Amino acid sequence: MKKLLAVFVVLAAVCSGAFAEITWGGGGRAVLRPIGNRFYQPDIEDQNACTYFGSENPWSGNGVRLGLSVTGSRPEGNMGFKISFNVEHGVNEGFPGVDDNAANLWIKPFGGIFETFTFTLGIFQVDNLRYKFAGAGSSFHNYIWYARGDMTDEDATFARFHSKGFGSHFAWAPIEGLWIGWQLGSVGDTRSFAGEFKEDGWINALIASQFGAGYTIKDIGLIRAQFLGPITKKWVKTGDETFGWENTALDVPPNKTGDAVKVQAAFNLTAVKGFNLDFGVSVPFAYERDYWSDLEKNHLVKTVKTQEEIVASLGFDLTMFAPFRLWGLTSLKLGAYNETTPAGGGSATVNKGTVWAIHLTPMYTVAPNNIVGLDLFLDVRSGSDEGPAPQDKDPTVLPDPDAKNNYADFGFGVFYRRNIAGGDIRVALTMKLPGGEAHKGAQPQLFLPVMFNYNF
Repeated sequence: MKKLLAVFVVLAAVCSGAFAEITWGGGGRAVLRPIGNRFYQPDIEDQNACTYFGSENPWSGNGVRLGLSVTGSRPEGNMGFKISFNVEHGVNEGFPGVDDNAANLWIKPFGGIFETFTFTLGIFQVDNLRYKFAGAGSSFHNYIWYARGDMTDEDATFARFHSKGFGSHFAWAPIEGLWIGWQLGSVGDTRSFAGEFKEDGWINALIASQFGAGYTIKDIGLIRAQFLGPITKKWVKTGDETFGWENTALDVPPNKTGDAVKVQAAFNLTAVKGFNLDFGVSVPFAYERDYWSDLEKNHLVKTVKTQEEIVASLGFDLTMFAPFRLWGLTSLKLGAYNETTPAGGGSATVNKGTVWAIHLTPMYTVAPNNIVGLDLFLDVRSGSDEGPAPQDKDPTVLPDPDAKNNYADFGFGVFYRRNIAGGDIRVALTMKLPGGEAHKGAQPQLFLPVMFNYNF
């Protein structure tokens, strides 16, 4: 840790003479859990109430997040850099940690109509087009969501440009209001001069790229659309007598690309003062794959057609009636299935069902920098042919043997937020109330989280 911080200090000192501005920043989130309680059914043997105490963050199973970033640019505005990292891992779990890391160089080498053309190379996130709403207005979302993956995040609706490892991004704003972005990954995870060549590597990188464009209509809003290409896979030997489809085309594909071609579109309405609304749709195309019992593809076993979930989201932030504020997000996931056709028989289809989730957070500023609010959440899945999916580490879930993955969960909470210099403190009392055939027996969970958000 000390060595890495020293590198940042030296970098800033060396670059200060060459760059007009070096900006340091940082921030993160910590949650203290003085009380956590999972109730129990007294008529079930070996089931007891369980409690929790600890510090954490609400994004993952790791520890408190601490972040640091440094950015710089030349006075001419033609190049710059960004380096940032977050630490939220245990001592033996790797360093640094997770999703918002960046280490990239950006360059604007041209003039004239191409003056705005920007190369970004390295590890990056580019959010010019990303969907605007996710999580919850209070940020206590994971303490009222039982099946936490049901409410869409930003990328599920309209994904950011996000490199998994070292990638390339090209952006251009040819006219006022229009922005175009294109992201590609890397064929190898080392270097071309080290021999990291692959068959059709160049064309596979193009196929699995992400291309998007957005246009800002003055005084109306932002309309955008994008394409996420599929990762090319080959039929290979995966074990002594097993075979399967694996990605042998790209070692570092763009984040959010996968098996399916995806087309995403969204519109962010900002025409009404005090009302911000974003509606988006993500449509994956169905794809089909054959499976054989040998590497030479002589003996067909089955054909599988896969349709991933179609996602539609509507988020809004209503502030025109201040000091009252209403934040909301509703999302719908539907249409996903797997259809399996054996080589010598009829097909069978397994539907994943339809998921509807809605999260509302009404808030009221009772005094400057002092806010009280409610969290209300409903999550319903129906029409699933699959068996119940395990939920975290909850041993109280006891579905019937023939149960399907259908449920109706409710969550709610009350919170108080106080804004302070450099961040805020939030205290809540929240509860999860799972229900339905897939969550039969699941007991309520009560939380008292104390959250600290900080920036410097």
